[in-house]
Amino acid sequence: MKKILSVVLCFVMLMSVFTLIPFTASAKDADLAYEGADLEIAATGEDDYPYADYAMSGYDPWLFVYRNCTSFVAWRLNSRNGVEFNDYYGGADWGWAGNWGYAAQSIGITVDNNPAVGSVAWQSSGHVAWVAEVRENGKIFIEEYNWDGDGQYHSREMNPWDYTGFIHIKDIPTIPVNAWLNSDKSEIFTGDSVTFSFGADYANGHYAIGIEKGNERIWTEDIWANSYTLTFISAGEYCAYVTCFGNGGYADTNMVYIKVFEKIPVSNAWINIDSDTVEQGVPVTFSFGADHSTGHYSIGIDKGYERILTQDVSTTSFEYVFDELGEYSVYVTCYGYGGYVDSKPICFTVIEPQPASNAWIKADKKIIEKGQTVVFTYGADHANGYYVIGIDKDETRIITDNIQTTSYTCTFTESGVYSVYVTCYGNDGGYVDTEHIYIQVYDKIPALNAWIEADKTVVKKGQTVTFTYGADYSNGYYAIGIDKGETRVLTENIQKTSYSYTFSETGVYGAYVTCFGEGGYADTEKVYITVYEGITGDANGDGDVDSVDATVVQRVATMIKVPYSEEQLMCADIDGDGSLSVVDATFIQRYSTHVRTPYPIGEERV
Repeated sequence: MKKILSVVLCFVMLMSVFTLIPFTASAKDADLAYEGADLEIAATGEDDYPYADYAMSGYDPWLFVYRNCTSFVAWRLNSRNGVEFNDYYGGADWGWAGNWGYAAQSIGITVDNNPAVGSVAWQSSGHVAWVAEVRENGKIFIEEYNWDGDGQYHSREMNPWDYTGFIHIKDIPTIPVNAWLNSDKSEIFTGDSVTFSFGADYANGHYAIGIEKGNERIWTEDIWANSYTLTFISAGEYCAYVTCFGNGGYADTNMVYIKVFEKIPVSNAWINIDSDTVEQGVPVTFSFGADHSTGHYSIGIDKGYERILTQDVSTTSFEYVFDELGEYSVYVTCYGYGGYVDSKPICFTVIEPQPASNAWIKADKKIIEKGQTVVFTYGADHANGYYVIGIDKDETRIITDNIQTTSYTCTFTESGVYSVYVTCYGNDGGYVDTEHIYIQVYDKIPALNAWIEADKTVVKKGQTVTFTYGADYSNGYYAIGIDKGETRVLTENIQKTSYSYTFSETGVYGAYVTCFGEGGYADTEKVYITVYEGITGDANGDGDVDSVDATVVQRVATMIKVPYSEEQLMCADIDGDGSLSVVDATFIQRYSTHVRTPYPIGEERV
């Protein structure tokens, strides 16, 4: 009982001592410095405490128990504030959380009721937290551990008065960042106003706006709001920027430029109509405008010499339905500074409603897999905006839908072939159908439209041919087959879209490729390769290489027909590029005059 009484008396004495120590700011508050503060993480509340998985026993490097509020705040002070803080920081015995305020005051550290980023929120009842943000609404955003004894991380928005005080060991200055400035207009007339809006992260609500014209400052004003409206009475080019102040400094916004023009009379009024023909009972839209208009217009519609409509509008378009046939004219009066101006009238004839014609339909895809979606678009001349789409499968109607848009989306859930068309209704009450388009739906799409090409189709024995190939919806797997007559000479599986093969024997070969897809395969057509042999340079096949062969090649190169087979002529392809040219003729001519060449002219092809 004596022990309990002594503890209570000590607590009362401590509280009485505490009430005698006022929380006042000190000169140390003006000497704040911090480098490397990660304010973004602080503001979002990220649990980066390195001992979150430790048992709540044992001591951390700062001599506090793991996962206690004191351990977490010690970690924050070391990692964020740049303070080498521990249980004996400054020579004080910090101990349990309820003692921290007294320990701080005992070594001259300010403890007051003014929260700051990086300060310690202290409750004398036995809890501390780290202040991550001081918000414009006067509340604070704190981070903490073991708030309710669970040894876990928490972050909360709190009122400052929820805490006994705030310990300012080494606060983090909140210098404004991301300052910005916008204006609601960039070009105005004299006498008009512009409203500027502005702000910055970590601003304290104090701003100063500056307006310059040329290189001269013409306006500066301190404001305590994040918008400002100014009226410009003189023409010219102006620029504006705002200085945003924070508790730790200031930041300037971007420049915003305003052009102010003298009030110029409205001019160059115009009006257009959205249709080449105007039909009875069909809405038609007029668009209009003028230079330097103030946005106020009056539209006038006449039938013959009779005014049938005058209407004021504040938009640049107007829709109207003509219920009677006849000759009409329409014009618009455009108002501006200094008066108004009329557009030239547009004249037209309202005719009887026309039947729909030239109906059409398109699909964004015609080959799909089951479960995929197709978007159809359609329309017709003189359509009145009403459509009916029909979708059939195997001559069975599966969808009929009335629509008033020019697109329709359908998801196909079963494989098969579908036909789709649209009935387009006209202004005269009639209709016209589009053609049918067909949609192929697969469980899995097979390879389609397989193709193959060869870089040469006539080659000398020992030469190489490169094949290229592919297919729509291929999965990248291919098998090439090369036959000589009825005999298969090569089958090879490949995963690329080109293949090179060297033909070592004469004859005619057929090559094709099987292209695989997720839902099946497709074969290309065959491409045929002719392989020949003979004496290099002997274009006419007489067994000699001479100037006659050079002449033959020269004639072929200049598109003159010669009486020799393609296989024989290719013996004169000296440079091996697959064609006969003046280059080949020159090498043959040099050989026939005993001039050395870099090619084996006159030798048997092997």
